Amino acid sequence: MPRPPRHQEPGAIYHVTSRGTEGRPIFLDDLDRELFLIELAEVVEAHRWMCPAYCLMTNHFHVLVQTPEPDLAEGMHGLNGIYANYFNRRHNHVGHLFQSRYKSTLIDNDAHLLESSRYVVLNPVRAGLCGRAGYWRWSSYRATAGYVDAPPFLAVDWVRSQFGSDPRRAVARYVEFVADGLRPGPNGLVQGPGPWTRPLARVEDELDPLRRARSREGALPLFQRHDLGQERVELDAAVGDELQRLLPRRRRAGKA
Repeated sequence: MPRPPRHQEPGAIYHVTSRGTEGRPIFLDDLDRELFLIELAEVVEAHRWMCPAYCLMTNHFHVLVQTPEPDLAEGMHGLNGIYANYFNRRHNHVGHLFQSRYKSTLIDNDAHLLESSRYVVLNPVRAGLCGRAGYWRWSSYRATAGYVDAPPFLAVDWVRSQFGSDPRRAVARYVEFVADGLRPGPNGLVQGPGPWTRPLARVEDELDPLRRARSREGALPLFQRHDLGQERVELDAAVGDELQRLLPRRRRAGKA
């Protein structure tokens, strides 16, 4: 029986996740993660997507993307397919790497957008892999918080603009907002995009003072469509001899 087509629309923002078959790891070392980010950068550039957040775990990944065209399925098929070929060749793995198709959730309001961006970067903390979001190298948090340089495909300026027009204040508000995601509310940590997150109604309450501050500063609306046409991706692919050996195969395969 054929699978039903996915709902896609131009300009939509999605929270996308993909997991390893039977919960198995899809990243075995840092080079695997570098390979994945290189391919993510290429997909973002080729499809003119905006990527405001991501997190690479051990057996799954999270990505937030906005698609100017209804091409999420095409882009994700390329991302997962090419990375799976990398992984299988590098680790002599046979069979499917990813479990079924990717999952995507349509983000339709500012509370959902910000809660999803927070949920993504807090994944390693909630999984017990680190004590703070800033300790995990393989998410967008450290770049958005200004601790490290951002890869060109990551829309850090757009994320920061959601927290105000003054850059320093915006970063401070972002850091505080993410930290608040680990503080239990009156009813505990329930519902939302994952079992550890707050209900969206409580996120709306958190956004009220942020909206007032942004209004005083003349900042743009939170849930604003982003002009993707001028952004280019120039991620450095030189991450070792093995990567250089793998990339030419990918280029030749793409031209076949």
